[in-house]
Amino acid sequence: MKKLLKTKIDNINACYIYREKIIFNSEKEKIKEKIFPFYKNFKEEDIEKSLNSQNKNELEENLKRVYKKIKNFKLDEIENNLKNLEYKMCSHYINISLNLTTVFYCFYILQQIEIKNIIHIIEGIRYNLEKDEIRNYLII
Repeated sequence: MKKLLKTKIDNINACYIYREKIIFNSEKEKIKEKIFPFYKNFKEEDIEKSLNSQNKNELEENLKRVYKKIKNFKLDEIENNLKNLEYKMCSHYINISLNLTTVFYCFYILQQIEIKNIIHIIEGIRYNLEKDEIRNYLII
């Protein structure tokens, strides 16, 4: 359970840093105040490197190193990449864990992902997107 929660916090921090740094061009100190002070793989040094990165490519390289389990990591698709990682972890732990709390948490996360997938399918059909394009938005 601790591993799952710390991974979730890492993912939240990484997405927040990406949004604030690249999309909103926020200052380092402002970003640092709002991120969680806990981590699993996204250590304090990695957070500092990400906050000090000068451009999008530098940030992407740092996050690729932190999230080396994700093949074809792209900064523009960071939220989808991290949701896929979370999906795989929860799918794994729901099958092997003997801890009821962990199983329930994994079930909850997987259900949230399924709901988002259904919403993406409905919106894709509504906006007349091709099947392949809709599939790119699904967490599987």
